[in-house]
Order: sequence, then C-alpha cells, then structure tokens
Amino acid sequence: MAPACDHEWVAEMNGRPLGFIGTAMQDKHKRCLIWHFYVDKAHRRQGIGRRLMDQAAAHACKSGAELLWVETQNVNAPAIAAYRALGFTVCGFDLTLYHATPESDEAAIFLARSLGSAG
Repeated sequence: MAPACDHEWVAEMNGRPLGFIGTAMQDKHKRCLIWHFYVDKAHRRQGIGRRLMDQAAAHACKSGAELLWVETQNVNAPAIAAYRALGFTVCGFDLTLYHATPESDEAAIFLARSLGSAG
C-alpha cells in the first residue's frame, strides 16, 4: 500500500473527474514520488496526463525536488510508454517487490525524470 500523498490534483470537466495524480515528497533523496497517476481511458492522448504531470513537476520543483520518480509493473507496457513520453527514463527494477502477492511473477520497473530544467 502506498503511503499517503502530500499533494493531489484532479482534472475534471463539467464536474466529472478525467484524471488524477497524487505525489509525496521524499526530502532525503530530493525526489517527488508519483504514487497515483490515472487518466480515464476515454480521455487519454488528449494532454490531460501531461498537464497533471506538469503541475506535479512544478510543485515538486518549488518543494526542492530534483527528480520525479515512479514505479510500475513490467507488464504494464502502456504505462511505461506514457511515462517515457512524459520524459521519464528507466532507472532500475526489482524482481522481488511483488513477492507473496498475486503479481509475484512480475517485476517492478522504476522510472525517473530530472527536474533540473524541465520542472
């Protein structure tokens, strides 16, 4: 279970949520963890995710973060492609993170995005 988010943003239209991002600062490592990131399937590829991520990145920069960091599963190719399109690069993996879960045959993929000039 992910820890509580420090900040959350919701994209909505006419009161209907279309997307959501939740983050938590990890001050010790000067990074902002992306704990939740969703865009309604019917509204993907319309820039909603990019705008949410940009809001989170701007807030992270103001909070002293140097990186955005996220984890997803190796079988989630659409998420990996979306994060890469948003400027993230693969920075690691863990073959044991999902041990003793229904996803135990999957691997965790970690991706990071520098905020040096892009936040």
